[in-house]
Amino acid sequence: MPVNGFESYTDMSSSVRKHATRVLDGLRNQPDIKIKSKKIEAILEIKSNEVRAIMHHLRDQGYPICSSSQGYWYTEDPDELDNSINHLTQRANSIAWVANALSRTRDNIKANNNFRSKNGTEREEVQEKLF
Repeated sequence: MPVNGFESYTDMSSSVRKHATRVLDGLRNQPDIKIKSKKIEAILEIKSNEVRAIMHHLRDQGYPICSSSQGYWYTEDPDELDNSINHLTQRANSIAWVANALSRTRDNIKANNNFRSKNGTEREEVQEKLF
């Protein structure tokens, strides 16, 4: 499923079409090896968002591609898939939590029509201190 604003990486972009089969074959041929995104990026000379788009596409096509902080790998072990599903679900929940926090902040800005940090400091003062 395409993500608004990121269609070129989540759709079947030329990079996904070009590299998906090679990545799948590499993962399938070495199922016990976990490969980091950085290594895939270096081998294929692509960016990290393209690696994610390739993995997204392969998973969407039904291939059992797992991921963790250790990298990506192919498996047919239901327990490994469960662990990967839990990992992705936790990440999705965290992203949803941040989106909800931003929604509340937006609503507060609309209601107050003036942004202040939690301690009441003006935005310009905060920016001055940060930058």
